[in-house]
Amino acid sequence: MLLLGLKNGFVKFQASYGRPNGVALTDTLGISILIDGIQIYRSQGTDYRPPASRTPIELFVPKQSRIEVISLNTSNNNTQDRACTILGWYV
Repeated sequence: MLLLGLKNGFVKFQASYGRPNGVALTDTLGISILIDGIQIYRSQGTDYRPPASRTPIELFVPKQSRIEVISLNTSNNNTQDRACTILGWYV
């Protein structure tokens, strides 16, 4: 969870994933981005081949917002490495 301060922000999210255990199209991981508890982005890709990284997501976020990034998981890839890099600027 990330809390924004007293200014609006521009935030970039970059999800990345390690080598999968299962390679079926239904075994891909993804992320969900929530702002103040409302889901505004959800992606669970269909590319299972490493390196499975996605295009960065760029959002303008209102001041005093709570940002959450949730990993979308599958049972076959429960132990797959995953990360999300978040970089933001006040505007």
